[in-house]
Amino acid sequence: MKNILPTDAEIFFARLSNNNTAKDSRFVRAATGAGTHVGPGSSPPPTLYDMPQAHLLVRFEDTEGGEVSRKLGPIPDYVVTDERLTTAITDVVGMPALPLGAIGSGTDWFANFNLYMQMLVAYTWHVKSGHAPGGTFQYAAWQNAYVIRTCIKKGGRVFV
Repeated sequence: MKNILPTDAEIFFARLSNNNTAKDSRFVRAATGAGTHVGPGSSPPPTLYDMPQAHLLVRFEDTEGGEVSRKLGPIPDYVVTDERLTTAITDVVGMPALPLGAIGSGTDWFANFNLYMQMLVAYTWHVKSGHAPGGTFQYAAWQNAYVIRTCIKKGGRVFV
């Protein structure tokens, strides 16, 4: 996540917890810190976010026909013009070939974002809602991911 965030955006707090009523969260220090994506150029300038609420709406589809849309951001200013991406991001269709490469801090933000979507499809699961806290999870493997459009996320630079 930090490798696609602009350098003026930061992850302040990250935690993992079980989906139950017990207080069992764990702080993930390695996930915190400033974004590392730098813009194009020979001596990379700091990359600024477009605006705190600007995100990309990404649709994730699972192998059982379920879907979830998530707002991911903030996004760098230079990748958006008139509320549209300046370059299309390639869809993730089907399970990506493993192993995936590491997301670099290079200047190709669009390729890095596509790789981030591939990582989410390959290494996470769709945990369906509706189970009782502490109950048995219902889940399915992800299958596809598509960038739908730019959007506004209330609350600014918050990623869930």
